[in-house]
Amino acid sequence: MSLYSFSVKKPITLLMIVCVVIIIGIVSLTKIPLDLLPKIEVPVAVVSTSYKGVGPEEIEKLITEPIEGAVATVGSMKNIQSISYDGNSLIIVEFNSGTDMDFASLEMREKIDLVKGFLPDEVESPMVIKVDPNAMPIIQLSFYSEEDLGKLQSILMGIVKPRIERIEGVANVSLSGGKEKEVNISLEEGELEK
Repeated sequence: MSLYSFSVKKPITLLMIVCVVIIIGIVSLTKIPLDLLPKIEVPVAVVSTSYKGVGPEEIEKLITEPIEGAVATVGSMKNIQSISYDGNSLIIVEFNSGTDMDFASLEMREKIDLVKGFLPDEVESPMVIKVDPNAMPIIQLSFYSEEDLGKLQSILMGIVKPRIERIEGVANVSLSGGKEKEVNISLEEGELEK
């Protein structure tokens, strides 16, 4: 029996099948979760170490090389890069896809703890940071003023920022730019010698 003859001979049955398909479609549509920003996990971690007042060559020799050597033994590592510049060392570690980043960062911390004793005393404790695109800002706003930039900055700090922070689901609000107050002190050498 063809579909056409079945439809003509049994219209009620066909109507019931169509109604069931429509009901299943409506129920499925309301139950499917909608995620505009899916959770993404990037298998990258960064080790950041600060040693103020020291040049890049010393940073490379005293900090980057020992930490890089320790971190290179972490399992499922794919690639490692290091950047040494004035007062800071960055080591970027890329892992194989599917690596559990919580476990990998814990293993990195353990390896770094083994070489901490060989670092200079003035070095700040190395920080292991997982790269998390989900922590990136969802919205960025830009403001400008044709009049007084200081007044705009005080309005943003005192009124706009606190109101945005109170909105449910907002984790953090940060401001950048604007004017910062600073004090310039000019000294005359002759007066200081007196």
